[in-house]
Amino acid sequence: IELDLSKPRAAAEYLAYALREFPAGGKTSARVQIEGRFKKARDQVGALHVHVSPPNARIVIAGQAVGSFPLVEEVFVEPGSVTVEATLPGYESAKQVVQIAKGSAVEVDLTLEHIKRSKLPAFVIGGVGVAALGIGASFIGIAESKRSEAKALSVETNHACPVSDPSPQGKCKDLTSAASSQDTFGNIGIVSMVMAGAAAVGVVTYLLWPASHDQAASARTVRVLPTASATGGGLFVLGSF
Repeated sequence: IELDLSKPRAAAEYLAYALREFPAGGKTSARVQIEGRFKKARDQVGALHVHVSPPNARIVIAGQAVGSFPLVEEVFVEPGSVTVEATLPGYESAKQVVQIAKGSAVEVDLTLEHIKRSKLPAFVIGGVGVAALGIGASFIGIAESKRSEAKALSVETNHACPVSDPSPQGKCKDLTSAASSQDTFGNIGIVSMVMAGAAAVGVVTYLLWPASHDQAASARTVRVLPTASATGGGLFVLGSF
């Protein structure tokens, strides 16, 4: 019926299926009739034999999904320019445009390449780590300076400043301030150094961790939110890549 309605591509698909599934004990006259109708339809359309590496890729021909490779049959198409595309999660899609004439058959070979992991997150995390390292070194240097100052003031006061004095005066007040600053700057420096170490581990882990072959090609974004205080700190990395 499709052939009589001037739809040779659909007719070729049905008739090809009929020939593939024709029973072993079927009538020879019926098979000859199908073969004749198939030849008439086949002469009006083209055929594609698609090969894709790696397997299991989804194949789209002329905007229509036809299945996954390996296909069990050739694909019939209208004559002219035909676009063949293969997609597979974790791989860059591959596309080829072929020209096909009536009655001809064309071999199409497509090779999919792995999606390369973006190095942007490693650069961002590494940059945060370098910044944290510089900040940590600076604050530890300031803390050491305050420690030296506190030590000198302790000697000047002959170690006589009461530790529990709520309102120290004179040099004892300066000593208390220097000791407090030493603790504050030292804690910030240590937190920053920990952040730098965590960033270094994050960069190495990201670069060495095997990329998933199932990841879809999508926009890759990352946000890094470092935090630090006198009592603690951390490094938040949010995103997809």
